[in-house]
Formats: sequence, structure tokens, C-alpha cells
Amino acid sequence: MSGLDQYDSDIFEAIEELVAEGALEVGTVAHGIALKVVDDGYESLTPKQR
Repeated sequence: MSGLDQYDSDIFEAIEELVAEGALEVGTVAHGIALKVVDDGYESLTPKQR
């Protein structure tokens, strides 16, 4: 696993923890944006999404 893959994995795990704690709700805009960052990187976000 490359360092970048580990980084993505760490972010995804953090998102899962936020969902489990109730701090992030599945299906919301915020959840979708968080998953987009994992899949495509922060730079893929529009200025409005940031």
C-alpha cells in the first residue's frame, strides 16, 4: 500500500468514525463531499464545496 493509499484509508476511517458518533450523517451533502475527497482528492472540490 502506498503512502497515498494509507492516507485515503485513514480519511475514510475518520469519516466512518464521525458517522458512528453521529457527527456526520450518511446521505448529507457533507458526507458526500467527504467521500469525494477520499475518492478524488481535495483539489477536486469546487470553491463552494471547500
